[in-house]
Amino acid sequence: WVKVPQLTGGIATERLWMYYGNADAQPVIDPAAVYDVEQSLVLNFSPADAAIADKTASATPIEPLGVTRPAAGIIATAAQFDGTQYLLVQDTPATRMVPASGMTFSAWIKPVGQQIDSVLYSRMSGTSQLQVAISGNLLYAELHNGGSVFSTPRSVQLTPDAWQHVAVVLSSDNLKLVVNGDVAASIPAQWSEIGGNSYIGASAGG
Repeated sequence: WVKVPQLTGGIATERLWMYYGNADAQPVIDPAAVYDVEQSLVLNFSPADAAIADKTASATPIEPLGVTRPAAGIIATAAQFDGTQYLLVQDTPATRMVPASGMTFSAWIKPVGQQIDSVLYSRMSGTSQLQVAISGNLLYAELHNGGSVFSTPRSVQLTPDAWQHVAVVLSSDNLKLVVNGDVAASIPAQWSEIGGNSYIGASAGG
């Protein structure tokens, strides 16, 4: 990812130069400046010996509970979750979920074999909860709002042992699942603000 002041397509006089291979070059990377305020949490897992940290300017605190990074991902190193390992994302004003602005969670995943309600993402406060999980090879999202439950159909098929990009998009009145760029499920939903810690790889309800 690069951020430039201006780059107009089709203009031969505007160029972006990239150089590599100079061990003496001083790094000028600034990950926090890459992401705007609409992106409240960005995680990557490379290099394997680096601390897992939010790359946005929010610098939301992350607690990795037993998470390992033993294998190559689709790009560099991936994190592995076995049902007992998870990431705890602390509740901050930047990560609060409110209907007016909505929320999107996305990730590259590689489910190994059949899953038994394996949780990708979960957040709960009071009687409100959002959970994204896999049952068998089926991806689904479930939203609790007081006594109401909104759940996408358990018909969104994932490919075992293969990398795929999944996203859940929650707007003020809709809950949507997107797989590899295609809308796979979409249902109407009503919800209130959700706070509390977020969990990646585990259920907020335990």
